[in-house]
Amino acid sequence: MTSPGPALFRCSTWVIFFAIALDSQSQVLINEIMYRPASESVAEEYVEIWNHGNEPISIDDWKFSAGIQFVFGNIILPADSGLVVVANIERFGELYPDVKNIIGNWQGQLGNNGESICLVDASGTTVDRVKYASEGDWGKRLRGQLQGGHRGWIWQAEHDAGGRSLELIQPDLSNNHGQNWIASLAKGGTPGQPNSAKRGNLPPMILDVKHSPAVPHSTEQVRVSARVIDESPEDVRLILQHRLDGEFDYQSLNMKRVGADQFEATIPPQTNSRIVEFFIRAKDTQGETRNWPDAPDNCPHLLYQVDDRILEPGRPVHRIILTATERDELATIGQRSWHNTSDAQMNGTIVNIEGGKKRVHYNVGVRLRGSTSRANANKSRRLNFPNDHPWVGRTAINLNAIHPHVQELGSALFRLAGLPAPRARAVRVFENSEHLGSASQFGHFAELDPLNSEYIRWQFPNDARGNLYKGGGHANLTYLGDKTAPYAEKYFYAKQTNAWKNDYSDLMGFLRALNKTNELELTARLDFDIWMRHLAVLDLLGYTETSLVTGDKGDYALYAGTIDRRFTLVPYDLDSVLGVQGGKKIELWRATANPVLGRLMSRPEVAVRYWFHLQDLARTLFAPRQFNALIDRLVGDYIPSNETDRLKSFAAYRCEFVLSHIPNELTVSTNLASRDGFFVSRSPELELFGQAPATTTVAVEINGQAADWSSHKGTWQTKIKLRHGLNRLFIRALDASGNEVARQYTDVWQGNPPSKSLGQRLTKTTHWTANEPLLLTESLLVPKGVTLSVDPGTTICFGQEGRLLVEGCLLALGEEQRPIQFLRTPGSNHAWGGISFSNSEHNNRLMYVDFHHTSSYALAITNSVVALDHVRWHGTRTNLIWFQDSSLTVRNCVFPELSSSEHIRGKGIRKGGELLIAHNKFNKTTGGADVIDISGGKRPGAILEIYDNLFLGGNDDGLDLDGTDAHIEGNDFSGFSSNTRVGFFSAAIATGKPAVNFGVWLNMTVKGINNIVESFRFRIDNNGKFYEPNLEKEISLPNNEIKYLKKYLRNHLVEEYQRRFGKTVEVDLEPDESNITVVRNYFFQNDHHVLLKDGARLFASNNSFHSSRFGGIAFNEPTDGLGNRKQPVGMPKGARLDGNIFFDNPIDLIHLKPMWLEKRWVWLHVYDSIIRKTHDWYGERNITTNPLFMHPPDDFALRLDSPAIGNGPNGIDMGAVVPSGASISGEPFERTRRTDAKLFVAGPGITHYRYSINKGALSIEYPVSVPIRLTKLASGKYTVHVIGKNSANRWQSLDQATQSKTWNVDSELSEFLINEVLASPSSNREDQVEFFNNSAMPLDIGGYHLTDNLLKPGKYVFPDNTVIGADSFLVLVGGKGGLGFKLNSKGEGLWLFSPKGELIDVIKFGQQLQGRSIGRVGRLRKWVLASPTFGSQNQAASLGQVGSVRLAAWTANATKEEGDSILLQNLSPLPVDLSGMRLSNKPFGRPDAFTFPSLSFLDANSRLALDSKVLDFSLPAAQGEIGLANANGDWLEHHVYGPQKNGQPLVLIPADKPAVPRFRLSVQHLADNLLITWKPERGNIFRVLSSQNLLSGQWKVEATLITPPDRVMSFQTKLDDTMKFFQVEQRD
Repeated sequence: MTSPGPALFRCSTWVIFFAIALDSQSQVLINEIMYRPASESVAEEYVEIWNHGNEPISIDDWKFSAGIQFVFGNIILPADSGLVVVANIERFGELYPDVKNIIGNWQGQLGNNGESICLVDASGTTVDRVKYASEGDWGKRLRGQLQGGHRGWIWQAEHDAGGRSLELIQPDLSNNHGQNWIASLAKGGTPGQPNSAKRGNLPPMILDVKHSPAVPHSTEQVRVSARVIDESPEDVRLILQHRLDGEFDYQSLNMKRVGADQFEATIPPQTNSRIVEFFIRAKDTQGETRNWPDAPDNCPHLLYQVDDRILEPGRPVHRIILTATERDELATIGQRSWHNTSDAQMNGTIVNIEGGKKRVHYNVGVRLRGSTSRANANKSRRLNFPNDHPWVGRTAINLNAIHPHVQELGSALFRLAGLPAPRARAVRVFENSEHLGSASQFGHFAELDPLNSEYIRWQFPNDARGNLYKGGGHANLTYLGDKTAPYAEKYFYAKQTNAWKNDYSDLMGFLRALNKTNELELTARLDFDIWMRHLAVLDLLGYTETSLVTGDKGDYALYAGTIDRRFTLVPYDLDSVLGVQGGKKIELWRATANPVLGRLMSRPEVAVRYWFHLQDLARTLFAPRQFNALIDRLVGDYIPSNETDRLKSFAAYRCEFVLSHIPNELTVSTNLASRDGFFVSRSPELELFGQAPATTTVAVEINGQAADWSSHKGTWQTKIKLRHGLNRLFIRALDASGNEVARQYTDVWQGNPPSKSLGQRLTKTTHWTANEPLLLTESLLVPKGVTLSVDPGTTICFGQEGRLLVEGCLLALGEEQRPIQFLRTPGSNHAWGGISFSNSEHNNRLMYVDFHHTSSYALAITNSVVALDHVRWHGTRTNLIWFQDSSLTVRNCVFPELSSSEHIRGKGIRKGGELLIAHNKFNKTTGGADVIDISGGKRPGAILEIYDNLFLGGNDDGLDLDGTDAHIEGNDFSGFSSNTRVGFFSAAIATGKPAVNFGVWLNMTVKGINNIVESFRFRIDNNGKFYEPNLEKEISLPNNEIKYLKKYLRNHLVEEYQRRFGKTVEVDLEPDESNITVVRNYFFQNDHHVLLKDGARLFASNNSFHSSRFGGIAFNEPTDGLGNRKQPVGMPKGARLDGNIFFDNPIDLIHLKPMWLEKRWVWLHVYDSIIRKTHDWYGERNITTNPLFMHPPDDFALRLDSPAIGNGPNGIDMGAVVPSGASISGEPFERTRRTDAKLFVAGPGITHYRYSINKGALSIEYPVSVPIRLTKLASGKYTVHVIGKNSANRWQSLDQATQSKTWNVDSELSEFLINEVLASPSSNREDQVEFFNNSAMPLDIGGYHLTDNLLKPGKYVFPDNTVIGADSFLVLVGGKGGLGFKLNSKGEGLWLFSPKGELIDVIKFGQQLQGRSIGRVGRLRKWVLASPTFGSQNQAASLGQVGSVRLAAWTANATKEEGDSILLQNLSPLPVDLSGMRLSNKPFGRPDAFTFPSLSFLDANSRLALDSKVLDFSLPAAQGEIGLANANGDWLEHHVYGPQKNGQPLVLIPADKPAVPRFRLSVQHLADNLLITWKPERGNIFRVLSSQNLLSGQWKVEATLITPPDRVMSFQTKLDDTMKFFQVEQRD
């Protein structure tokens, strides 16, 4: 706001009064207004205030708060004197050099068509308010100029750009009525001087004229009433003049005084359909007279029509009443050709009937509207209301006669898409009792917003002073130069706002940037996203008009604000959408036919947004689920069902059509023939082409070379040079940020196959290049001491006998875009022998290598070291990798689908080596083969490590681990099921023991010799030999005993020991069991997720076990239904489960017999998990509940209200979505006095850790059972970094160390805090406020004061000598005897001040929950919802997610007593924090109309009603919008609604449906029977159902039961060793 300028001090006479301090009751009024000078310059505007009293008055700190913004300084306004507040002091001084009593400069500008100016004093009290206008009582009704042979009625006012000001006539009467204002007699007005139009006696002001009933029947009298204001109202006489339409003479009726200033007269009943015209004449004792309305004799006055018709319920009604003469003239205009018509308007009365209310508006202009549509039989109309008496805030509406229902839908769809659009709704229109509207209109018109300043104020309430341009038939977005004239020409850009300003500079700048594609300037002037979304909506609507947006010109509007200066499109003329004129198959991208839009949309970053919005809208707003509901809700009340069906069908087809034209995949095509899985080209130059995901792609690359990208087709093409051999062409689609959105590759062979084979043995280190393809027709040996290096892009072809044998070293290091290719000779159909590594101790590496058509096994590795990275297999359907006693790492590889073959199979890890499988994709296996089958690898040596792989299923096991220790982390396992193999089952991870065989490690134990013979561990080599340490000799076994090896070996050793030691002994031989650590994995839709057997141990932490077919973790194999297993297996040793989530499994832990736990044959520990309690295990902090995943299996992340958040081990979440590595808990408060700290380290699969303080040196290694203890910490900030070691002895990398939360040690810290507040106690309880002394010493708080009202800071003062102990709490109750005031549960604040008045602490809150407190929680002492814990540490309550809050209902046409309201409902079983959530009646223009304050809550499964007083906005009854957004501004719901019935809420969620009855089942095993019992509270008929496969969805009815008198129900069935699931349902 602006303070007084120096111009005020020019006159010393004024300065004298500054020292005067008088309190006067004098009347200061707004006295003169220059709102529209003849020059149209806002700098020449002014407002004069005048002290009409007899005493000076101080106007210090007064201000104009509406219309314009200005703050007055320390000024005394003398009696009978004025002060001119000007827009621009300098300009005013030029025009009025003699006027000295001025002040300025103000902010803002006065509206040309009316404005409300408000003057308030220093306390905020309104001193004066004037709402001026230029029509109605503020102007005169006159005939306009001749147009098309007709002269219609216009409003004329000399103060409206006529060079004169608006002056107050009689200051002793109300100055808020146009009848007390008039144009100044002097040009330019009389600023600073007495008004030229001032007079002592004003003709009586006639106000509030109305007739009742608004639409009388022929038997009803009509009462006409009026209010009068006059200097002597008691002496005023009123006469009602009335006549029937067509008559010449008026009849006079004296109006009776029925109140101090109220008059009435009654017109007798008239016959049906007659129109009555009337006006009122008032005369005072001094002979001053006034007619109302003040109009020429030939201008129709006030009208009403008698109508005996009873309207059917339905859409709102606009009754237009015209005299017969004027209606005939309107009909005559309608007969003219559309290109030579007239906009001459008639003068009539409008009666609006809707929502149980009738609104009458007089002196309304009625004319025809439209262009080519005027040729139609049904004419559209325009209604212009006087701007001093608008209809529901609007001075004009259009009534469009063409397809009203699609106009209503089109407008709603634009707004629901988040775009601006004029309001449209269907109404019924009667003109002189004739129902207008044909059957094709369904008897309705579309009521539309004209494109004017009122629409802009409604659509852009926070930025409404900008320019709106309506594009005419020549407005094609071409830049026309830097002169205004061409833009202002007819049929170009008609300004609909600020037309008085001949300023097109914003439009010119926009068009210049658009045509010259100045990147920086264009971005500042246009929001690409909004424009593309606008075009997408029109294309989905099937818009068929000839207009700019369909590639031509015209039929659109542009708006740019003064805050957001970017131009946005506004739709215009939506009467040809949704199939009313075809459009079902109209093409996309029609806008590009306009050259300017074509250039704009040819930019890939713009085009991609068009594609995106097409897809987004087709999948959401226009999709049947949303669109069909909108049809039913918005137009289903007045159009027939066949039309609603047609609309739904059109939209569904249009969505399907649009989606089918959007390229969604990256494809690659050539004109070449394909052979052996790749294309074959004779030419070294190749033409490639294809599509790419159009909604994200802005560029396509082929091997780093940019392709030609066609944005509007979503296609690409390029030419590329090929080299001789197999070429890998790597295609990448990139988004606007250069990120890859899709990738694809294709292989092309160029040239003839190689014919000259290499030799059979390398004699020296060799380097193969990519110059020419190479050929091996026989085995080639790379002997020890020789290294074979292969360049990127090299092609090696193999004959049928060809293979590579490596004893030396192989380095095949390709690149992503130039992989090394191993393949059979092109044109042949044989498989080749692959690569074998034997006793190769070197680091063999294969990176970016492709294998084609290998025989079983592509890679055979024995006692060697091999690393694979980015290896792929093609055309191979047999086993891929076999290893024994090797070091093998497999990273980033893609394994194909296989049948009856395994991806990786092997046993044993080379000493000093590793077995690591990470970041690979394993496609499905079939034919009863595992994906990975491994035995060997035991702690403390190297073990199997499997990290972050994607396993896509199979009909046997994913990982079959026999005698293997493993660390399995971060993988996805899904689809392991034997549902197609009867009698079989699968598991994602299966454990067991390997069969006793050569190469298998065995554990030998001996009993009976008293420590003479020691147990030992050994392995039989492939020749059947092993060393026996007790006998100190090598033992050889015959090959013919392999089948019975275990038995033979046991017997052989017994004989050897007896012979050596002379005693009978017992020998036991067992292979290794498996001990597996399983952490952070996702399991989904497997028969079993994990199978434990044969002595296996499982340590599972932070996994998500979801939707198994039979059971989550199986502790043994199932039987075949007869109690038999396929092979004998032993029970596992046990399992420890920490932080896991089990959900939607039939049984979480299956095949675990309770006796095993009772006898302690098997141990089971379960902690911090979501799991059903089915066994008597050790453990705690487990819960049974829904974990609330986001969207499994695509997204296993937890919703914000998930009970798994923060409740896992060491305070992390449960489930798999947790970071890898160590976790830290126990950090002190963010600010603390403590100089010691105790931190706890854990983490999924972490066994040991090292730590550093503030990035110092690392500590020694500690087990996780030992916490970090820090002591004697000096003041300062501290952060601890930890690296963890997992069960495979692999350390977390230092650059990815886990960081603790930082804390600040301050030994002098002392705080006095508001710590907990209960503002909505349970019944019969008091409010409570808790304080906390966060210091080392007791604190005397005597004299501190607390308030909930800043104007009364001392509402509660702590008594003297009130002491609160160190680290102690103090609790005060509200009401009498406590604080002395109650807290407002709907929201307020509490302020805590020191005795000196310093603000110590403050808490502001919103809606509170009964029985719940808010308190400071956690290290940051953050305010949250809590359960009352006064006098002790606060505990946060669990909260639901914001998305659970929904709009349940709203009332938009409420009774005066009730008011508009919005009803919210929380669908969550937990409370929801509403802080920052938003509600709006204008989601586009004013999205934050209402924002919930911090710490506002809605209780679980509860509702919250908010009325218009709280919301500070009302809901339009005629038609409106309502939106609910989260704190980020993302719309959770957005609705457009039609006319609302009086007092009737629109309900989306019905109130409180009866809950589905629940009852608990009790299950008992009785010998061979199963007994199920239950006792329901209600219901009479129950069914027991069973199923053998939950995924099938098929249930068999076992029994139907009637409830007995005692209501105890039971069902018993015989157990038959088959798996069954039972459920009981209530049927009545």
